Amino acid sequence: MAHSATKSMIFTLLAVAFVSCMKFACPNYLSTARFSQLPFSLILPLLPLILYFLTSIFVRSSASKNLPPGPVSYPLFGNWLQVGNDLNHRLLASLSQTYGAVFLLKLGSKNLVVVSDPELANQVLHAQGVEFGSRPRNVVFDIFTGGGQDMVFTVYGEHWRKMRRIMTLPFFTNKVVNQYSNSWEQEMDLVVEDLKDNEKVRTEGIVVRKRLQLMLYNIMYRMMFDAKFQSSEDPLFVQATRFNSERSRLAQSFEYNYGDFIPWLRPFLRGYLNKYRDLQQRRLAFFNNYFIEERRKIMASNGEKHKISCAMDHIIHAQMKGEISEENVLYIVENINVAAIETTLWSSASKNLPPGPVSYPLFGNWLQVGNDLNHRLLASLSQTYGAVFLLKLGSKNLVVVSDPELANQVLHAQGVEFGSRPRNVVFDIFTGGGQDMVFTVYGEHWRKMRRIMTLPFFTNKVVNQYSNSWEQEMDLVVEDLKDNEKVRTEGIVVRKRLQLMLYNIMYRMMFDAKFQSSEDPLFVQATRFNSERSRLAQSFEYNYGDFIPWLRPFLRGYLNKYRDLQQRRLAFFNNYFIEERRKIMASNGEKHKISCAMDHIIHAQMKGEISEENVLYIVENINVAAIETTLWSSASKNLPPGPVSYPLFGNWLQVGNDLNHRLLASLSQTYGAVFLLKLGSKNLVVVSDPELANQVLHAQGVEFGSRPRNVVFDIFTGGGQDMVFTVYGEHWRKMRRIMTLPFFTNKVVNQYRYSWEQEMDLVVEDLKDNEKVRTEGIVVRKRLQLMLYNIMYRMMFDAKFQSPEDPLFVQATRFNSERSRLAQSFEYNYGDFIPWLRPFLRGYLNKYRDLQQRRLAFFNNYFIEERRKIMASNGEKHKISCVMDHIIHAQMKGEISEENVLYIVENINVAAIETTLWSSASKNLPPGPVSYPLFGNWLQVGNDLNHRLLASLSQTYGAVFLLKLGSKNLVVVSDPELANQVLHAQGVEFGSRPRNVVFDIFTGGGQDMVFTVYGEHWRKMRRIMTLPFFTNKVVNQYSNSWEQEMDLVVEDLKDNEKVRTEGIVVRKRLQLMLYNIMYRMMFDAKFQSPEDPLFVQATRFNSERSRLAQSFEYNYGDFIPWLRPFLRGYLNKYRDLQQRRLAFFNNYFIEERRKIMASNGEKHKISCAMDHIIHAQMKGEISEENVLYIVENINVAAIETTLWSMEWAIAELVNHPTVQEKIRDEITAVLKGNPVTESSLHELPYLQATIKETLRLHTSIPLRSCPGIILAMPILGLVVARLVSNFEMKAPSVTGKIDVSEKGGQFSLHIANHSTVVFDPIKA
Repeated sequence: MAHSATKSMIFTLLAVAFVSCMKFACPNYLSTARFSQLPFSLILPLLPLILYFLTSIFVRSSASKNLPPGPVSYPLFGNWLQVGNDLNHRLLASLSQTYGAVFLLKLGSKNLVVVSDPELANQVLHAQGVEFGSRPRNVVFDIFTGGGQDMVFTVYGEHWRKMRRIMTLPFFTNKVVNQYSNSWEQEMDLVVEDLKDNEKVRTEGIVVRKRLQLMLYNIMYRMMFDAKFQSSEDPLFVQATRFNSERSRLAQSFEYNYGDFIPWLRPFLRGYLNKYRDLQQRRLAFFNNYFIEERRKIMASNGEKHKISCAMDHIIHAQMKGEISEENVLYIVENINVAAIETTLWSSASKNLPPGPVSYPLFGNWLQVGNDLNHRLLASLSQTYGAVFLLKLGSKNLVVVSDPELANQVLHAQGVEFGSRPRNVVFDIFTGGGQDMVFTVYGEHWRKMRRIMTLPFFTNKVVNQYSNSWEQEMDLVVEDLKDNEKVRTEGIVVRKRLQLMLYNIMYRMMFDAKFQSSEDPLFVQATRFNSERSRLAQSFEYNYGDFIPWLRPFLRGYLNKYRDLQQRRLAFFNNYFIEERRKIMASNGEKHKISCAMDHIIHAQMKGEISEENVLYIVENINVAAIETTLWSSASKNLPPGPVSYPLFGNWLQVGNDLNHRLLASLSQTYGAVFLLKLGSKNLVVVSDPELANQVLHAQGVEFGSRPRNVVFDIFTGGGQDMVFTVYGEHWRKMRRIMTLPFFTNKVVNQYRYSWEQEMDLVVEDLKDNEKVRTEGIVVRKRLQLMLYNIMYRMMFDAKFQSPEDPLFVQATRFNSERSRLAQSFEYNYGDFIPWLRPFLRGYLNKYRDLQQRRLAFFNNYFIEERRKIMASNGEKHKISCVMDHIIHAQMKGEISEENVLYIVENINVAAIETTLWSSASKNLPPGPVSYPLFGNWLQVGNDLNHRLLASLSQTYGAVFLLKLGSKNLVVVSDPELANQVLHAQGVEFGSRPRNVVFDIFTGGGQDMVFTVYGEHWRKMRRIMTLPFFTNKVVNQYSNSWEQEMDLVVEDLKDNEKVRTEGIVVRKRLQLMLYNIMYRMMFDAKFQSPEDPLFVQATRFNSERSRLAQSFEYNYGDFIPWLRPFLRGYLNKYRDLQQRRLAFFNNYFIEERRKIMASNGEKHKISCAMDHIIHAQMKGEISEENVLYIVENINVAAIETTLWSMEWAIAELVNHPTVQEKIRDEITAVLKGNPVTESSLHELPYLQATIKETLRLHTSIPLRSCPGIILAMPILGLVVARLVSNFEMKAPSVTGKIDVSEKGGQFSLHIANHSTVVFDPIKA
């Protein structure tokens, strides 16, 4: 049932997020071409749902036979969407009814195997006790347990056994039960007495949890500390329960722990983890200071006479003997506070939550209610879910009681909990953290504020006192309407006039003041401040951080804006109204009579009843709660129809980057002549009927007279200093007047027509003179572009460009093209529509500002200033000969500013020139080094096309540049953000490693995994290779064999006298070790020594293969086709090498495994990776060739690259002896003489940091992501640890330092020289 509900839930979301947005918005959008134009940044938030949709269509009916059954797992999230925040035993028991006694849940990237049968569970715990003997840990539990310094969540092992032994004696024995049972009964009797003495218990009932909580805390604290709390109001009890409740809430919540299951979401955890650390730090300090230290003092004062009288005495005694640390003591207290007290308290309560709509992980019911959580929606839901129902808004529960009688009972029974309005971070800003009355917490402050506000506002006396002034204001409205002829014919939007009336009604009551008209500057300011405050406070799009905590980081910028708005708003109220009343009261002195509400409130403040801040926030409340809400009641909300709007995105997913007149015309066919599009947080009303549009423009000309602006256009127009995008008003009219005379008249057309025709004739001549035009054709855009620029620049500056190669023309077109591209792209402008995405714009906006700054400087320096110089040199004799003269003249008269001059040029460059060219496309390739005929840049890069060279070139040519390697173009994107965009936009094209003729030989044309084309075959090969190679289980299974091989290396080095004096080239011995590690995993086989004939053959084959594949000298035919004939001989050698190499692998290793499997028959147990792979081939999943090429991949990609990294690590350690010493010290301090094992690597952070630094400095293959990292990291860590623990590694005295020169290849780097290293054994 739960599974069916989940499937229905996700399908519903898909209908909303995918099918509906296409169907309702525009059927044409279902075409592949149109849909492909949607920016990836738009699709990304719904990608998991779309992937589910595709998975649900193409999912195979059969699963891997090696994994238990389980519910369908979806990309990225696994089964997390099904289980949500409710992964408890009841849900697991329910799932076992469907999937059996053993089933699999995939929570993000983690597998959870559930065994619900007691007998099977017993077998599992016996067979795999170590793996299943520990509770699962995560980053939050690591914070709350000090990384496993407790008992409950520590890893099963020696530490766990010690902690359990120490905790058992004082807590978990029958003796303890007998010892403390009397005290338990005393605490329980006190509960009974309290209940009997409370009259309310017998009539209305009480929430008994608080009293039981006190009882349990006293039971455990008397056992732990021989201490107790006096009452529920005891300050220490209040602190203890708050700390523990918050700890439990955070630790149990999936909404805070998602980063453990879905790694790509981890960055959102950073802020929360700091809060957890802060909470735990204060919590442990509380336990220590008030309880643990008190026991220490008592024990110290009693000295040797002290007798153990509570559990803490016993634990401190164990710590004093050195059995545990002070931190262990703290974390024992941590465990008892949560595991013993809170869980027992939970058992005393039942969780009977009201019904409600299906709640989804992270979002709860937020996607269903969106931005429209109003009483009508709640009433509608009550028809379905009853008089009491639950809405889960992100991480918050909202219980709705729609029955009046039940609501009355709830308010009486739990008045304190329900007596306050819900607050959030935005309301806290707008109310000063509850310094008002409306949103303050129910209590003493609320009662005081209500009393002070009631007398001047909320009594019949006040109504009688001010009713005449109300009627006066209403009569003025009637008179204004009668006097307005337009009212009787066209009608008006009456809201503005009613708004003035309401403000005057309330401001006369509050301040004995009124506004003169709707144009009164103070009225304009007041309404703007209040409207913006209302909009922000009421919007879910700004408040989502309160409901979905992991989205809070996106709120930071907004909260600063809110604070700034509120600061200016309150200053406005104070300076123009409150302070005016203070002055009047001060001037009148004792003779002053209270004549308005503010006098009364100031008087209360002067008596010390409230603060100055309270006065301000009373004004804040009245401005919004009294004026704006009353104004809303006078209007109806009749929005036009339109396509379905979805939370956060509105209709943005439907219209994407294609909000043009054709799409709008298409939508009008469905939704009528007037319809609504919601683009994120903005409403767009579209009027497609000419007559209606004319009426709207006449009736609401001010609102519709301006073009829409956004943050990008504000950058490109200086915040509206131009004409095209400035707000309709006085500035617009002035700019239009100044631009009309030199640009937009028939006189101008006649004046410049001849020059236009000249430029057009030049185009015709150029085309006639170009032979290529008549045969091959040309891209004519560039020539037309030159023509248009010359037409406009001759008009503007009396100047022209000489040719398309003119440096100024090149700069002008580049600047304008980039400006147009950025301004027209939705992918860069989404922050205007979806505010919570704005943080992603920061980098782009800086680039836009930089572009615009350089662009305007270009116009000014080369064109505007030239005209100024000409005008200045001519003086009074100068005659206006171009548009710029006219505009500069207007600026010199003070009509416009210098900035306005610049932005007029900006407008003409884009609005007049570029728009004319948009119908044609241009091919703008990235910059790059000079390319030479035939060879391109091949002569520059040679055999050294590695990441360091590319990084160096990016410093010269920018984040995106072009290398031409013979006939092939190589576009390099070195900026991470741009690279991410490219990979997202063209994932299929860039999802495969580059192939060439040599790699095709060595991989059978892509029959392997590493170099195959990204797609179905790649996924199949990766799946088959993952299980036997790239899992933690594999690491655990083979780590002992790894350590055996490493120990043999150490023994060989110790037994070799030469090692201690002259040193050796250790690479060969490490190579044997690595081959044996991998071949034992692959084939359950090993080589006996470096002289083993099979080892010699294997290393020769692989070394030659690596050399050839990495060399440009052999691969040039891929880049320079006319040189390919010279490759024939080489390619034959490659084929011969590969043929002999694969035959070697097959004859000596693969066939040996086939024989063993055949001889064992059905009794055969898989004992190595090759058995698993052959089994997959026998089932028909892969071919025999695929088996061979898997072995090919492992031999090179796993062994050779790890060996390179190992050499780098040893070389760097030799050159940095202090690092060797620090690793040695860390191993000694942490492991205390025990050898380093794979399972102890995580305890050695400095060692791990050394490995990572080696990989950072010397990345073997920096452009390729490797699943084998799960093997490489522990192998590298263990080798370094073994060598450093046993030897001091030195350079031979002759050299002093190891040579760390690099040798590059095709996107690879390895050490150039295999150096000699001295291994001096460390004496015990």
